[in-house]
Amino acid sequence: MANRGKSFHVAGNQEKEENLCLVVLGASGVGKTTIISQFLDHNSITEYKGTFEEIHRCKYDSSGLDLTVEIVEIINGDAVPTVRKQAIAKGDAFVLVYSVDDADSFEQIYTLRDLILEEKKEINVPIYVVANKIDIAEERKTPIWQVADAIVTIDWEHKYSEVSAEHPSQIAELFGNVIAYAVSVYKERFVMQPRRMTTPAYLFSLMRKKLSARRQKSAF
Repeated sequence: MANRGKSFHVAGNQEKEENLCLVVLGASGVGKTTIISQFLDHNSITEYKGTFEEIHRCKYDSSGLDLTVEIVEIINGDAVPTVRKQAIAKGDAFVLVYSVDDADSFEQIYTLRDLILEEKKEINVPIYVVANKIDIAEERKTPIWQVADAIVTIDWEHKYSEVSAEHPSQIAELFGNVIAYAVSVYKERFVMQPRRMTTPAYLFSLMRKKLSARRQKSAF
């Protein structure tokens, strides 16, 4: 099956791979599982699948940087706040999903954002708020959807995206942007290692011959 524009990649050009942990949070029924499935599209290893948490791992090439991306989905986090807290503590970047036809799901974004900022205690935490089901009829969309973009990007100064989980290209672009954003925030951590230069064997042979000729010439 084609990768549908995703930059999945088998690492090879770097001396080491970097790890990036993305935590996906949101209310039940907003489409978190569908979004993750569309992105991974069988190009991952499911490391853990439990009642309240799923963990997937895949290789990803972000502008030449080889990454091992771990995607953690928290299912019904309110029921197990300790699991959610542990995932937030571990996470590098966060995708907060709400549905444009569910006002309460956006209200939960407020709570999740507060939990992340409290746990991470960092000013510049990579947070991406995602409005899902953008393709539904206008009359089904809640009024909060019309101002969500401004709240997220202006008031909170986070990233914001509107997608339909039914469109793979939108999901591929979303995760590409999320990963690139996280890498830019942690740019000192994700410094690309230069490739080690090696001298071809034929050059070694040529150098030895020249050195030997010089020695013979100096002996006379």
